[in-house]
Amino acid sequence: MYFYLLLIVAVSLLQTGCSNFTSKNVNTIDIARNERITLQIDNALPVNTTVTQSVTATHNGKEYQMLAIVEMKENALTMVGMSAFGAQLFSVVYADGVVAYNTSPLVLEDIEPDYMLADFLLCYWPIDILKNRLDDTSLQVQESWSDVNKRVLYRDSLPIIEISYEHKNPWQGRVIYHHIERDYKITIDSLKYEVL
Repeated sequence: MYFYLLLIVAVSLLQTGCSNFTSKNVNTIDIARNERITLQIDNALPVNTTVTQSVTATHNGKEYQMLAIVEMKENALTMVGMSAFGAQLFSVVYADGVVAYNTSPLVLEDIEPDYMLADFLLCYWPIDILKNRLDDTSLQVQESWSDVNKRVLYRDSLPIIEISYEHKNPWQGRVIYHHIERDYKITIDSLKYEVL
């Protein structure tokens, strides 16, 4: 089954390599109203790893499901979203300060690949990296690892984003990301984590 999924991803990556990408020369990314953080992944995520995730997003009473494959290398990250039928929905590539993405007509117009990348990083950046990225914003972050494993981003003591973890290792089990300000929720189940 995983071989089949990886084959689909490999073909999709080849296809997107031949198509026109939308590129942005950016070093910051929007995470909330009037809040941008520095976009860097060097030494912040596991290097030479691939994670396969089942992702369910809910917004305005609608539910969207996909399979996400994320490949992390030194100074580069590639994220590919696939439908249940194997059709590529989007791809996002971050490398050397450039975000390039391609979206399928199947994807709703209001879905921004930049936001998908930001949501992923907010979930998986180590806390010290995230605190450093938030230095230039009005947001603060708190983490608790006890009965409830949670990361919360606040603005003026009001929660803006809440992230809950099933395990202390975020690459295992379920992660629930709730963007309170933008009113959407993402449930992420990591299915396979592989060192390349």
